Amino acid sequence: MKDYLKEPLTEDEKREIKGIIWMVVRNCKHKINKIKDKVELVDDLGLIYNDSYKFEYLEFGDYRDSLTPLTESDKTDIVNKLNTLMDDLTLFELKRALTFNEKLVFFFVFMEKYKLKNVQFLLSVDRKTIYNRQKSVEAKIEFFKEVF
Repeated sequence: MKDYLKEPLTEDEKREIKGIIWMVVRNCKHKINKIKDKVELVDDLGLIYNDSYKFEYLEFGDYRDSLTPLTESDKTDIVNKLNTLMDDLTLFELKRALTFNEKLVFFFVFMEKYKLKNVQFLLSVDRKTIYNRQKSVEAKIEFFKEVF
């Protein structure tokens, strides 16, 4: 085995070491450029934030007063308005991931904070079905939080 501290390097060894050095330099430059492209979010700036989105034009209606089962056209109207809201808030991936029935559960459970008993009655489905759809929606939301 060669003692590199006592013996001089051959030309092949010098070229190999230079190649390794240049490869490390390129990788470092690439990583630095990636870091420069990332924007860090700072939550504790204490800035006043005004939400510019106008929710007034989307009238969903209040279904708490008249707890009668929804018709298919009512369900479709709710989902269409929810789709419009998701488009306006650029939640395209979530909109595509949720099914029609999951969007209804998302609206009633997560947005309007209805009790499961009321949602069950409005949608005319079993309580277990509502629970399963709710868990599915939560899983999809968590997935998109991790990805984006």
